[in-house]
Amino acid sequence: PKTGSPHAFVAGYYEQGDGGGGSYYYDASDLTTADDGGAVIVADDGGRWKLILENELSLRQYGAKGDNTTNDVTKFNNWFAALCKYAINGFIPTGDYLLSGENIVMDFGLVGGYIGLRIRGAGESSALFFVKDVSTATAAVTLTSSTPLPTRIDLDGFSFYTDTNGVGLDIGS
Repeated sequence: PKTGSPHAFVAGYYEQGDGGGGSYYYDASDLTTADDGGAVIVADDGGRWKLILENELSLRQYGAKGDNTTNDVTKFNNWFAALCKYAINGFIPTGDYLLSGENIVMDFGLVGGYIGLRIRGAGESSALFFVKDVSTATAAVTLTSSTPLPTRIDLDGFSFYTDTNGVGLDIGS
């Protein structure tokens, strides 16, 4: 059996103060939820620690570094999936986020119902995504919805750059 406090404050993802921390609680009744790299952490002993979700989920809480050297594509995809799963707003802190090697598909239909979602960045010249080494046959970044349900998405305060000669951003349906 677990002993001690069922709550913990994490001061950072990699190191204290890096913006990737938050308050977590231990969920003793959950034995199956997978570790998603941010909102659910499975400890070495199999216990599930869950982030106390407030108004926004930061990209840094999923381990994105934003140093334009580390490939943040997996961290970005995990973060975006969590935004849809929990129907929570997202925040992109200041950084130069490298998304390399795969096209990014932001499917807002993954929530499975009406969604009103806001993703805000620290500023168009402060929160930057550099999408590199992706297929030129499709857009580097595609915003879409796999369900025909009404969706409202507010995007503000960040920019995408791509090294492809094709479409950088495609807003589809």
